[in-house]
Amino acid sequence: MDFRDKYDYIGNFREDIAEVQRDGKWGYINKAGKEIVPCIYDAVGVFYLSEELAWVMKDRKDGIIDKTGKEIVPCVYDFASLEFNINRGCVVRVRKDEKWGLLDRTGKEIVSLVYDHIDPFSKGIAAVEKDGKRGLIYETGMEIVPCVYDYIEDFNRKGIARVKRDGKWGFIYETGKEIVPCVYDSVWNFLEGFARVSKYGKDGLLKHGFIDEAGREIIPCIYESAEDCLSNFVKVKRDGKWGYINETGKEVIPCVYSKIEYFFNDDYTEVKRDGKKGYINKTGKEIVPCVYDAVNGFSCYGIVEVKKDGKWGFVDKTGKEVFPCVYDYVVGFKKESGGIVEVKKDEKYGLIDEEKEIEIVPCVYDYIDDFQEGFAKVKKDGKDGYIDKKGKEYFDKDVKKVDKIYEILDELKKLEDMEKKSKKLNKKKEKIQQKLDEERE
Repeated sequence: MDFRDKYDYIGNFREDIAEVQRDGKWGYINKAGKEIVPCIYDAVGVFYLSEELAWVMKDRKDGIIDKTGKEIVPCVYDFASLEFNINRGCVVRVRKDEKWGLLDRTGKEIVSLVYDHIDPFSKGIAAVEKDGKRGLIYETGMEIVPCVYDYIEDFNRKGIARVKRDGKWGFIYETGKEIVPCVYDSVWNFLEGFARVSKYGKDGLLKHGFIDEAGREIIPCIYESAEDCLSNFVKVKRDGKWGYINETGKEVIPCVYSKIEYFFNDDYTEVKRDGKKGYINKTGKEIVPCVYDAVNGFSCYGIVEVKKDGKWGFVDKTGKEVFPCVYDYVVGFKKESGGIVEVKKDEKYGLIDEEKEIEIVPCVYDYIDDFQEGFAKVKKDGKDGYIDKKGKEYFDKDVKKVDKIYEILDELKKLEDMEKKSKKLNKKKEKIQQKLDEERE
């Protein structure tokens, strides 16, 4: 009789072991069909071959068996779970009568059933709970942190975790050592070596500061608002105004602005003071003074569009107005033009060059098209014409000259397209010829 006919179900073999079911009970067989664990269990798990152990259930109780069928952990627990970790190989978390404990791989008790809960292990450490308080234990059962905390967060890559005790927050190491005692009303995670912390001030408002990873309060809790430390700069708010401090707590940019943006990768950022906008650099110097109603960001040429008294102009990074605020509207960069920008004044259009900081043509045109092959179509006083990138006009008979240039360019393009097609045809012809030569051999 084939051993397969003896069972109602045979699972997949892992190495040389598979779980089997017969008459509603579970056991294990090897590849030869030998029953190494009899079918006496209500449920079974997969064998962890590195440890040669498996979870089983009998009469609604959990246990652990080895490959010989020996119950290393008898089926007397309400819950049993194999926990694999980097140091001891494995341990077993168990629960009985609402209490949790810990066994080693031989079934020996490491931690008696004294905890209300034991979390799964991570890197050889597990959080435990007793009487509503949280602590930490090693896989050896040694208590790292007694159950005194209301909350313990997962440890970060540097082995630091936020903890809460009696309504206050602090930080601990994986060793259980307190980096910062639980004295803060709020704490945030570390970023770039610093963590934001907060305490309520005498005015009843939350005040923000910063600590380093050694637990030193490098910036006292005096700011109404603070954001995460980025590139050693922290955006802070004091007395309703924004500024920046560095990692030592020094105010590199005083809190005098109603609005301040992030620096990100730039050496300057937009600010607003007394309802007016400008730009500052990382030393706090106003490179563009706060005298403008709007600013539109620096171009790649180091020029920013600014608006004052309803008119637009252009300012460089030194604060110099390279083009005064006389334009009604800035249309934008023209295609294929480099730094050439179209502007509008008194319902007429003109061009300026941001890169060269010169006016190419004044605002005298009814229409200016994008540049194409060095020329742009324009309309002036009802006449159609062209201008080049230097501002030279082509009207009347000169229009035919530009049209002729476009005709010649169009012919050249057609010839280039034909040449490309010809090259493709030649390559195709060569491949066909190669196939023909191969067939003739």
